[in-house]
Amino acid sequence: MVELQTNLAVRIIGDVSPSPCPIELESPFTRVDPQQQVWPATLANCYLTSSDSPDIRMWYMPKRHLWAIDDDWSEVIEFSGCEFSGTVLNVGRFYYRSDMLVNMSIWPKRPEFVSWAEKVFKTTKKILNYSPSLLAYIGEHAAKWKREGGVFGSI
Repeated sequence: MVELQTNLAVRIIGDVSPSPCPIELESPFTRVDPQQQVWPATLANCYLTSSDSPDIRMWYMPKRHLWAIDDDWSEVIEFSGCEFSGTVLNVGRFYYRSDMLVNMSIWPKRPEFVSWAEKVFKTTKKILNYSPSLLAYIGEHAAKWKREGGVFGSI
């Protein structure tokens, strides 16, 4: 993640916020609760965005009294999953939407965002190694953990 942050101006933002403003995180493995307390997590749910004026839209969840990022409209890459139970590491998800639905018509997101997102994906694939058995990319720490007896799962 550090390489993405350094070379591609990637910012990590939380998936929820107590206000209509997104919360920037130091790591995808940080969680934020409604009272603005931060703690380590065993689940990575966050969004990646560029530092170049991204269009991020939030929607309110009344029952939880929280705001969430609307990834249909926002210029973000979603990073989710990687849940770790202590014995099993579940495969996560890394994706973005290059278009959005507006009045029953599909409209593309800004070309600057799509170009940036493609660079993030290309760089990520260079950093990670593809695992045909998992049909996923994994990092060196996860690969080492697997070699030492760790178990990968899927959600």
